[in-house]
Amino acid sequence: MNRFSIKLAGEGYEIVSGTLNVEQTKKCTEYINKNECEWDTVMQNLDSIVAEGYQFSDISDLGSHHGPDQFQTITVYNLDTGNLIGEYQFSDETSIDCEVKIDIDETVELAPDPEIGATLVSSLSQEKAMWFYSEFQSKDEFDINKLKVFLRTITLILTQVTIVSSIEYDGKNVPFDLMDARGTGFEAYAWVNQ
Repeated sequence: MNRFSIKLAGEGYEIVSGTLNVEQTKKCTEYINKNECEWDTVMQNLDSIVAEGYQFSDISDLGSHHGPDQFQTITVYNLDTGNLIGEYQFSDETSIDCEVKIDIDETVELAPDPEIGATLVSSLSQEKAMWFYSEFQSKDEFDINKLKVFLRTITLILTQVTIVSSIEYDGKNVPFDLMDARGTGFEAYAWVNQ
């Protein structure tokens, strides 16, 4: 049996979208007016504005996604020899030696409902992380043609982001956990009903 590892590390995103109720919106807009700031500042300080322990990731009733940027590199090693088998890149339009399937998620491409009076909020946290790591065995040598990468495009209020949502090898899902994430940037968008 041959032992291999698949790794995908680097830039990526945590994306959440949801709604703030009228009372929460009022607290946030008062903070914006008092401090002359933008929504990204508000979202980073929700635990002191809305409620203790409340974070931007809690506003996820419309959608929550995380994953590496679509332009990162997949690295494959032979664990028995320690040798690098290859580094593979892909994009939303073309792929090198692997199949890319695109899933468009437009669940947050919504205008706020004026009857509800809520605020629609999308947050985009840029992260550096170890996104995917998996070790597996195969009786055959590693075959890049058995690798499938699935991308998801998320539509935010003012922008679109495409991330890797999952990876398969030889028809089997490559499990992953988000590890060692470090935030490198943050943006938040809001549509407010007045």
